[in-house]
Amino acid sequence: MLNSLKFFLNHPLYDYDKQKANLLKAIFPFCIIVHHLAKYNLPGIGIFNWIGIWVMYLFFAMSGYGLVISYIKKPDYINGFLRHSIPKLFIPYLITFVLFVVYRYFEGVDQIELFKSVGLLSFIPTSWFIYILALFYVFFFVVFKYVKSNTAIKVILASVLVIAYCVIAPYIGIAHWRYDKCPAFIVGMAFALLNSSIKVKFVRWQLGVTTIILLFLLFLLILQHRYMLDPYLYSSVMFLLMFVLPYRGGGARICTAVNFFSSISLEMFIIQYIPIYLVMDHLVFDKSYSSTAIIIALVLVLDVVLAYVMNKIVKKMKGLLY
Repeated sequence: MLNSLKFFLNHPLYDYDKQKANLLKAIFPFCIIVHHLAKYNLPGIGIFNWIGIWVMYLFFAMSGYGLVISYIKKPDYINGFLRHSIPKLFIPYLITFVLFVVYRYFEGVDQIELFKSVGLLSFIPTSWFIYILALFYVFFFVVFKYVKSNTAIKVILASVLVIAYCVIAPYIGIAHWRYDKCPAFIVGMAFALLNSSIKVKFVRWQLGVTTIILLFLLFLLILQHRYMLDPYLYSSVMFLLMFVLPYRGGGARICTAVNFFSSISLEMFIIQYIPIYLVMDHLVFDKSYSSTAIIIALVLVLDVVLAYVMNKIVKKMKGLLY
C-alpha cells in the first residue's frame, strides 16, 4: 500500500487525452438520462439530481476544451468549422424535432399552442443545449477566424463573449438552467490553453494536483452550491482529476463499448425524452410498485436503439452534404 502511494505521488502527470474524453462522453448521457428520470421520484436515484448538474458542467467544459485543443494542434481547423460543426448538432436535433411532432400528434397534443407557450428552446426538452452550444461555436469561429492575435488573447475574447451571454440571458427572460452552466465552457478553453504547461512544467506535481483537488472538494462542501462559482469549480476539479488518473482504455471489449457509446452520445442526449415518455407514460402504469432498475433499463435500451438508428441517418445525411 505504501509503495503504491509513493508510486502515485512520484509518477508524472497523465494526459487528458482522447481515450479519457471518449470514456466521459460514453458515460455522461447515461447519467443525464437517469438524472431526468429522478424527477419522477423513482426510489434509489435521488443522488442523480446533483450528479446530472455536474455532468452538464463537464459537457460544456469538454466542448470548450475540444475546440481550443483542436485549434492549437491544427490551426486550419477553423477553416470550414461552422460548415462541419453546425450540421453535426442540428441534423440529429431536426430528426428529434420530427419524432417529437409525430409522437405528440398521436398523443393529441396541440403543438401550436405548446410552441407558443414554451418557445423554441423548450419545444424539445433538450433543445436549449443545442442552441447554446451552437451560439458558442459561432463565438469561437468569429474570434479564432478573424482576430489577428495569439491563442491566449483569442481564448480571452471568446470567454468575454460567453460571459456576456450569461450576463444578458436573465434580462431577456432566459431560464437560469440555460446559462448557469455555461461558464464551464471557459474553463475547458483555459485548460486547453494550459495543457502543455500542466503536463510539462508540473510533470512531478501529482502530490500538488491531488492536494488542490482535495482542497477544491472541501471548498465545494463548504460553499454548498454557490451557483456563480459552481461551473468554474466543478469543471476545474474534473480536468485536474483527468491529469491525475490513469486510463489506457481497458481490454478490447471495453474499448469497443466506450467507442460505440461515445460515438452516439450526442444522439442519446438529444432523443432521451421520447424513450422516457414512452416508458413512464405507456409502459409503466404503477411507478410506486415498478422496479427502478427495470424502468431505467427500458429507457436506456430504447434510447440507445433510437440513438444508434439516428446516428446512422446522420452519417448518411452528412455524406450527402459533404
